[in-house]
Amino acid sequence: VWLMHDPAYPESLPGAPLARYTYTEAGELLAVYDRSNTQVRAFTYDPQHPGRMVGHRYAGRPEMRYRYDDAGRVVEQLNPAGLSYRYQYEQDRITVTDSLNRREVLHTEGGAGLKRVVKKELADGSVTHSGYDAAGRLTAQTDAAGR
Repeated sequence: VWLMHDPAYPESLPGAPLARYTYTEAGELLAVYDRSNTQVRAFTYDPQHPGRMVGHRYAGRPEMRYRYDDAGRVVEQLNPAGLSYRYQYEQDRITVTDSLNRREVLHTEGGAGLKRVVKKELADGSVTHSGYDAAGRLTAQTDAAGR
């Protein structure tokens, strides 16, 4: 990604890209590099399921791993250096439980690629509501304080 125009410095554009991406032969995102050409993210994919990311890591951090169910949904996110998460899927609801046994519930509506989270119940008991237009774009959001 190259910076092509900067109104604050029109005569001084960088000589290197802002970010660079590499891909596998199958077209999967493999790595992200910053403007100093330092790798900042890396991705791992399941060879039996093209496009299914099973791991990613930020530079200097351990790899976050993902496990999937037979339907191709993430059921577990494993972080060896911190919190891990389990995902349970029900009709119009996803329950996310972390390794400290805190739970969030995501209530969803829609289908055909437009399923959206309309209500989020956080572990502390607070609730956020979201509204969307017919194209699936966020139109309103109300936090626990009613704002």
